[in-house]
Amino acid sequence: VAIDATGNLWTINSSSPLLYETNQLGTVKNSISSGALDAPVSLAIDGAGQVWVVNGNQSISLFSNTGTALAPSGGFTDTTYFSAPSAIAIDQSGSVWIANKSGNSLTRMLGAAAPAAPLSTAAANNTTGVRP
Repeated sequence: VAIDATGNLWTINSSSPLLYETNQLGTVKNSISSGALDAPVSLAIDGAGQVWVVNGNQSISLFSNTGTALAPSGGFTDTTYFSAPSAIAIDQSGSVWIANKSGNSLTRMLGAAAPAAPLSTAAANNTTGVRP
C-alpha cells in the first residue's frame, strides 16, 4: 500500500497481477494488469507520482502517475542485482532501494526515481519532486 501526493491509495494483489489506484472516496480510478506485473509484492511512489513495483518474478515494474506502463514488457530485470526482491523504497535523493530475500542484500538504483521528500517537509518548502 502507498499513498501518492494527491491522496490516492495504490495497492497490489500478490495472488493476481493487479495494481489498483483508489481515490479518497474509495472509488477505484485505475485497475492495471499490464506493465509486466507478475505476483507483485511491494510498491513505492516517487516524487513525480510514478509507481515502482517489485514483482515475484525478480523484476521491477514502473508506472506513470496515470497508470501507464513505463518499464519494458518484461519489467526491469537483472539477476546480478535482483535476488528474490521483496520490498522497495525511494529516498529523498531519488535512489530506489530494493531488499533482496535471497542473499540478504540490498540493491540501490542511484538517482533512478524522482526525489521523494517527506510530505510535511516538501509541503512546507514547496519542494515536492526536487532534489535536496
